[in-house]
Amino acid sequence: MGSLRVRLLQMASQALPIGGYSHSYGLEADVENALVRDERSLQRWVADVLSYSIGKYEIPLLHQMSGAWTARDSIRLGRLNEHFLATRESAEIRSATVQTGFSMRSLLAVLPELPDFLQDTLRRLHEPSLPCVWSGAAAAWAIPATDSAAAYLWSWAENQVLVRHEDRANRPIRRAARSF
Repeated sequence: MGSLRVRLLQMASQALPIGGYSHSYGLEADVENALVRDERSLQRWVADVLSYSIGKYEIPLLHQMSGAWTARDSIRLGRLNEHFLATRESAEIRSATVQTGFSMRSLLAVLPELPDFLQDTLRRLHEPSLPCVWSGAAAAWAIPATDSAAAYLWSWAENQVLVRHEDRANRPIRRAARSF
């Protein structure tokens, strides 16, 4: 297996110690508010988030960030990062992307083979978002933006399953999460 594929699998893994598995990105709140209560509503919730949020905004922005990293445009990266943070729908979702961004930045900081531009740019970001750090790592490892986006989506989807699986108090949702 090629080293790029291994890096991509590492990035998408819930075992990557950036804390993504501890954030529901709004799913837990929607369960508590009875917006998600069974398999059908869970599937609708996932489809809506993918269609209206991640698919329409976050993935295109991830591609823009990838282009900015490739162009070594730190000013554009900073603007895209700030714009992304400003569009988070809730304090929980904003906090989650900043926390996972900080954690991934810290993890990358100890990897010696990453270019100085990546490290310097990430260090200057006051609140690095996960998409900004993720796209920077992918660009540094020459992972194509489409592959990076697919891994990002996989990581998000797997996280939703794990969040629901660990919620022992809500057994119908846990069963539904395992099925998709």
